[in-house]
Amino acid sequence: MDELSAPGFVSVARALCAEASSHGLLVPSFRSPPRTPGADRAITRWPGGARVSVRRTGAATPLVVESMVEGVVVANGLGGAAAKALRPRLRSAAWAALDRPEPRLGPAVPTASTEDGAGVAA
Repeated sequence: MDELSAPGFVSVARALCAEASSHGLLVPSFRSPPRTPGADRAITRWPGGARVSVRRTGAATPLVVESMVEGVVVANGLGGAAAKALRPRLRSAAWAALDRPEPRLGPAVPTASTEDGAGVAA
């Protein structure tokens, strides 16, 4: 399995933050792993900010990148056309940061719950 290295995780996080900022969106912080046992992704929100926590160890790089992308979308409360338009731009930035071609993904990454227990819709 192709796991995303810690430096790779940082590179992707920086690229996603820059892309989100360029669109005037909330720039979340990133961490790995989530504090919630068994969670693949969790979002923690507070006034004016958010943290996207993603499980990196034991997960394939494309799934980690997709969880990080979706975390930015969810942290910004985007849905519909806005989310659909932003996802490809975030993915492109993430894969460019890794200097790798973007893979074709299968079904969407499942939604996660926030660390405060509230559900998150993707």
